[in-house]
Amino acid sequence: MNYGVLAGIVESHIIRLFEHHSNPALAFHNLTHTRTVVSRTREISAHYQLPEHELFIATTAAWFHDIGYLFAGQQGHELLAADLVRVFLMEHHVSGRLIDLIGGCILATRLPQCPAGLLEQIVCDADLYHFGTRELFTRDKLMRQKVETVNGCVIGETKWVAGTIRLLESHSYHTSYCQNTLNEQKQINLDILKNRLKTH
Repeated sequence: MNYGVLAGIVESHIIRLFEHHSNPALAFHNLTHTRTVVSRTREISAHYQLPEHELFIATTAAWFHDIGYLFAGQQGHELLAADLVRVFLMEHHVSGRLIDLIGGCILATRLPQCPAGLLEQIVCDADLYHFGTRELFTRDKLMRQKVETVNGCVIGETKWVAGTIRLLESHSYHTSYCQNTLNEQKQINLDILKNRLKTH
């Protein structure tokens, strides 16, 4: 199996889906986010020097992990994504074993994350990589915009910041790479949010 060629087919397929099913409500879970998760997946995978077939598993899961949002809401979007990747890869004669592993990586991104094994850990950490970067605040604004649009209401600053703090405090990176790379900035982000909460 030529994983490089198939990876290109996967990428083109996902880009077409996002282009053909654009949704202004997806301020956060969009193609930009998906591309970023794929890039972070490759970054973490490179650290662990994954063999080609495992890199294909992780990156394909990253490409598909949020595609369910295009066809359904928040509830169960990971299950739908796992179904969609199964149908797509079966059409390209990918083995059932690989498809199961890709689906497992997608389902592992459900909150609270409980990944089993390195590949699932990599995809989970790539998905929430921004928690440990300065991008958190930009991404958090987009998530707030998405939630307000979907729910048709305005969320107060205090309530939103408190919720973001709870989310970060309940989260842990799973790979040693992300723990060593991101935990320091994640704590800085938490401190900033807690100070912001005190002023409201």
